[in-house]
Amino acid sequence: MKYNNYLVSAHKDGKVHHLYYSEDLSDLQTIKAMHKDCEVEVIPLSTTIRKKEKPQTDNYVISRNGKPFANRVKCIETGRIFKSVSDCSSQMTIPPKRIYKAIRRNIAAYGYHFIFIPPNNDK
Repeated sequence: MKYNNYLVSAHKDGKVHHLYYSEDLSDLQTIKAMHKDCEVEVIPLSTTIRKKEKPQTDNYVISRNGKPFANRVKCIETGRIFKSVSDCSSQMTIPPKRIYKAIRRNIAAYGYHFIFIPPNNDK
């Protein structure tokens, strides 16, 4: 699906006075009339919208650029590995702030110790 949108800029002496976003150029004459003393420039914006499914693996969540954005979390006492802090929080019913604090300060959260596991490390 492809949409053509326009950015209309009214500028004077090299300084932008107003910016307008338009889906069509029907209001271009109105903008020119409002800014008679300014130079009006139309910049076409071409936007392509595609539906994509987010790729996921069993170990960690992948961002749009293909790099992992969530570190896996391991509970030392149980040995369980979670996809992210939020996943760990929901499964162990511990607030995420407490898990982050436990990892940063190397302390227990609700009697459990946690560590981050980098995506390429399977220990």
